[in-house]
Amino acid sequence: MTEDRDPSLQALFAQAEEPHDGAAFTATVMARVDTMRQRRRLALVVLALAAAVLVVLVGPLLMDVAGFTTRGVSTAVIDLEGGVVAQILSPVNNVATVLVLVVAVLFGVYRKVFR
Repeated sequence: MTEDRDPSLQALFAQAEEPHDGAAFTATVMARVDTMRQRRRLALVVLALAAAVLVVLVGPLLMDVAGFTTRGVSTAVIDLEGGVVAQILSPVNNVATVLVLVVAVLFGVYRKVFR
């Protein structure tokens, strides 16, 4: 190995050994932390405002979709005249029950095929 040292490398090592002001470093770090906190707060406020506008604009549409879905799945599959039989079968005599049974069968088939 050679004993010759690069002068620019020696200068960099000399600069690294100089003492730094801890108070100035701390102040710089805290200023950056405060800036990051302010940006995060601003981002959260903007996000909350965007969510509020979205709820106001899309909320009625979602309520209509929920109403149509509720009325659709509660439609009777077999039209019974009324009476005791209709009351007894009303929990299972609707489109929702058919959908649940179809999903259960598909899940069972999926488990048999892929497991």
